[in-house]
Amino acid sequence: MKKVRHRVTPHSYTWLRYTELLYFFIFTVFISVYIRNKSAFALSGIITMLFIGVIFIMSARYWKLYQARKISRLINQHIMENDLCQIEYENTKLKYIFYPDVHWWIDKNENLLHIKFGLTGNKINLRGLEQGLSDRLRKPCFRSQETYGYITYSFQAKQFERLKLDNTMKLSDSQIYTPREIKIDNSLSWNYHKDPGFCIVGTSGSGKTTLVKYFLMQLTACEIDPKRARNKIYYIDIKRDDDMELFCDQNNMIHYVYEKNDILKTISEFQTEFEKRQSPLDNNIAVDQETSLFLICDEIILLKLLISKKEYDQIMNTISSIIVGGRSKNMYIGLISQAAHAEFFGNSGYRENLSLKIALGFLSASEYGMLFGKEFSDVKNLNGEIGSGLVQLKNSTRPREFIAPYIKQDDDLKPN
Repeated sequence: MKKVRHRVTPHSYTWLRYTELLYFFIFTVFISVYIRNKSAFALSGIITMLFIGVIFIMSARYWKLYQARKISRLINQHIMENDLCQIEYENTKLKYIFYPDVHWWIDKNENLLHIKFGLTGNKINLRGLEQGLSDRLRKPCFRSQETYGYITYSFQAKQFERLKLDNTMKLSDSQIYTPREIKIDNSLSWNYHKDPGFCIVGTSGSGKTTLVKYFLMQLTACEIDPKRARNKIYYIDIKRDDDMELFCDQNNMIHYVYEKNDILKTISEFQTEFEKRQSPLDNNIAVDQETSLFLICDEIILLKLLISKKEYDQIMNTISSIIVGGRSKNMYIGLISQAAHAEFFGNSGYRENLSLKIALGFLSASEYGMLFGKEFSDVKNLNGEIGSGLVQLKNSTRPREFIAPYIKQDDDLKPN
């Protein structure tokens, strides 16, 4: 499908406004004449204008003229209010000395709105407009790319649909499982072997628990889909959440651990298994033949209050080793937290080796910076809905909007 490009000017789509005003003026005249004279001519004029109005509205919707006018107007407002153009008054008449060369278009296949600015040699800086335009358009920015004298900002065009699950946390039949892959939403999937390691950060009430349960169910989906690889999960939860404990106990592939001694034992066994497993290059055995092991730590930083520094450092060393080198041995780490602790995410070794990062709810700029990288500390969650947040798959991509799955119950889709 050919992409329609729109050029932004100070007077973009003013013809549409004048056409509407002219239409309403003529329509009002016919109504006034009919009320005064009750003439058949005026009545036929009213009917004709109603017919023209219907055709005009249908045509405008088909060609998406109102959407185009809205986007162009918002871009123009941003240009004017941020002094990205040069103007002067000549005899009280506004004159544009410089107005940037701006085009935009929508790529339906990628669900992206691209806004392209021509870079010029004047003093006006057209770089670094990501967050300002994002706030103006109320759309998350995915990336900015500079090429051949232009800079293009790419935003999410339409809101992504939430995944639909039945009350057993299983995806609908139309959404087929792929080995080693978990659907994040209807447009993004995460291959945990190709891009290992994940973290989920979210405050209480942000929908974090439901999302964690969804991840656990997809990682153990071989029970409902025999084609999936068999995984074994160790879930460490020092705070011992009753709901999560009950959920894990119902799945024999998840080992729920909460007591101090059991946690230390689990970490030690994981480290031993990590050292025992050899790289496929060493023993000529395909990693696919080995069971995938996941160590998921929920608020493990709270262990600092319960164990010695030596024991805590040992746990951190084990986690670090698996984050960096676990992929070749089919061993993976997941971190869950209510806040982006500097100890985890301020450490570039943790952040850059965790491929999937999700922030639910609203975090501070410093937390976003620690989780996604300092260059993305300006991101914002523009959706206040429970379960909404930002997702980043691979460190080079700009975080984008994310809405956690919801569960189908009694034929109704209800947010959870």
